[in-house]
Amino acid sequence: MATYESKKYGTIPVAATQIADGSVSNSEYQFINSLSSNAQTQITALDTAKLNLAGGTITGNITITDDDHLYIGTGQDIDVFSDGSTGFIKGNDIRIQSSTGENYITAAANAETNLFYDNVNRLATTASGVGVTGELAATGNITSSGNVNGNGQNLTNLNGSNISSGTVADARISTLTSSKLTGALPALDGSSLTSLNASNVSSGTLPMARLSGTLPALNGSSLTNLNGSNISSGTLPMARLSGTLPALNGSSLTNLNGSNISSGTVADARISALTASKLTGALPAIDGSNLTGIDVAPSTGTSVGALKYFAIYYKNSGGQSNSISIGVGTEITPSTYESNNMYVTSTSLEYKRTGGTSGQLNTSELGYLMPGFSGTGNAIINKTRATESGTWRCISQATYNAFNTTGQNGGSYVVSGGGLFQRVS
Repeated sequence: MATYESKKYGTIPVAATQIADGSVSNSEYQFINSLSSNAQTQITALDTAKLNLAGGTITGNITITDDDHLYIGTGQDIDVFSDGSTGFIKGNDIRIQSSTGENYITAAANAETNLFYDNVNRLATTASGVGVTGELAATGNITSSGNVNGNGQNLTNLNGSNISSGTVADARISTLTSSKLTGALPALDGSSLTSLNASNVSSGTLPMARLSGTLPALNGSSLTNLNGSNISSGTLPMARLSGTLPALNGSSLTNLNGSNISSGTVADARISALTASKLTGALPAIDGSNLTGIDVAPSTGTSVGALKYFAIYYKNSGGQSNSISIGVGTEITPSTYESNNMYVTSTSLEYKRTGGTSGQLNTSELGYLMPGFSGTGNAIINKTRATESGTWRCISQATYNAFNTTGQNGGSYVVSGGGLFQRVS
């Protein structure tokens, strides 16, 4: 088989007789020097193993040696390299973001650098320091090698229990109220305290030097351990007094309870006028030998206590009751009394004989009259109604009765028996 070297020096034109084996095939010209395989196949393999200028996929590591740079951007906007000990990423405006475009870190030349949580800026550098949005928490102590210095005038919601030393300026202490004070306060020297409110002193004692003027009236229901020798006026309830009391002058005692007086007498000047509103229940037996101003009899015939007869009469011809009475103990108002078409009267009655003869009846006929008539008849009607006001109590029964008798002169009769009443009010 002919080789490249045996053929390249042949004189052109070369006759077939000059070729060692008489012919050269295409495959024989595709082998260069010591290549053991097809040269075109190897060139194609090299093309697929290298990164194309238009881009591609790298399946292995890329190593850039020290002080060699990786530039990104047409104007080399980002420069990534290592000087052998320190790695550098340089750029004028850098953002580190999530695959969805949420910020992690942003930085700008001669401006702020920001740290984000869930795309919310939480920490930003400023020309004067660092700004924090939200809470600043530390899991450990800030030691002397890492002091936080500066003006804390804008700090809020500080916990006073964490202040273990130093002093707090008066301007930083707001008005103390009960809602701001919990637990037990330490012992304090109050010598310089002013404008204290005595109503807030719930225990302990106040020296006399702190009490000026006259004390107001106080409710001492909750006072304990009082010294009786210091009580110069007022009264003490019996529950606070033990043993036997000495003789006392009670001339200035007020609001005494009469039920507590078990012996002795009360001066007339201490007893107010007795009225009906002050007398309840049953009075005890009283010796009235010294009572004055009591009338032996009522002052008039219609005043309280007066006695008077009232008779029942038929008020008109519209109908009458056969029998009605006012029993003993019944109380009525004569001027308004009415029952079964009947009134009461306190005037004298005019009686008439049967048949219309006028004149007073004799003893045997007194009060017995014919019913059912008016005007000149014999019924007890159309008399003057009693005008006495007040309440009167019956003490002798008043009766009006209509009845029939038998015999030769039998007939219908009416009798009105007057009752005795006493005014009670």
